[in-house]
Amino acid sequence: MGWLGRARLKRRHDSEMNRLVHPLPTLLLGISSCTVSVVVTIPAIALSNQHLSWWVYVFLKGLFYLSFYFLSAYFIDKHTVSSEGLQYSTIIGRQKEILWIDVQFIQYNFLMKWFQIRSRSGQVARLSAILMGLPQFAQVALEHVPNDALDRVTEDILEETARGNPPSVWD
Repeated sequence: MGWLGRARLKRRHDSEMNRLVHPLPTLLLGISSCTVSVVVTIPAIALSNQHLSWWVYVFLKGLFYLSFYFLSAYFIDKHTVSSEGLQYSTIIGRQKEILWIDVQFIQYNFLMKWFQIRSRSGQVARLSAILMGLPQFAQVALEHVPNDALDRVTEDILEETARGNPPSVWD
């Protein structure tokens, strides 16, 4: 699945450089997991005589929710970075903005594989490590975010990301 990690580093048109979007493999994962969940669920229910184990239902439901996440992330998660701040969308599609001067902290979450940006007013934006455009985000954040908003580990990760080496999606 290294193709997903490589797809986020694909060179884009200059007009798209400040936009953070999911790469095409995110859509492909959503479509394929949705297809698998539907193709497996229908025969499982039809042939089960109502005696399917509970874990089969949990697995199929989880696969469907995973496909929903990938599809919604591909179509809804669109963010824009500028010298003033970050315009971001929530998972339900609401557009919000955090100005760099209002950033309380930026932290990289190793477990969830995202950058969490919290404003002084309590707004929180989460930027997945899968997004295309992370090097531009890192460059702008390092230039404009107040120094006290970055811990040493996150600053190192942002510096590496700005050089074109975003955090691994798999480690």
